[in-house]
Amino acid sequence: MEKRFIFVNDNFLLTQLLSRAITNYRQDGVSHHPVKPDHSNKGTVIMAKSIVTKFDNYSNAQLADMLGKADAVEKAAKAETDAIKAEIKARGLSEAVGEFFTVTVGESLREGLDTAALKDFLGADYGKFIKIAYIQTARIKACSSAALGLALAA
Repeated sequence: MEKRFIFVNDNFLLTQLLSRAITNYRQDGVSHHPVKPDHSNKGTVIMAKSIVTKFDNYSNAQLADMLGKADAVEKAAKAETDAIKAEIKARGLSEAVGEFFTVTVGESLREGLDTAALKDFLGADYGKFIKIAYIQTARIKACSSAALGLALAA
């Protein structure tokens, strides 16, 4: 078994790294996060090869199910939140004070840009003002409605 050493200036970070490494090592006797020294820096900091997260011990399938469940819960909470906001506005309340929270309703004006009109106005020059950004998206789809019901009940 290969032993690796970490020299970190921040005591809190060191404590967190060691705690996680010990936990991972105790689970199956193998360290899952090898540490690779960074010799380009002559200081005492050694960089970890991979970042430790709370999801390290989950399989890809488990991550998919966890994300799907969290997404469904989030959407249900959003729907409930929107319905409650609509009721508060329908009652014409400017403030509602509960035991734990206070809600205030305010009004403001929002400006927006009419992109269709701008495209028409600028014509071919419109392309000069477009920014391109690389975006990664995780799409979530339930395998079946029965599976979604079971996941939410768990």
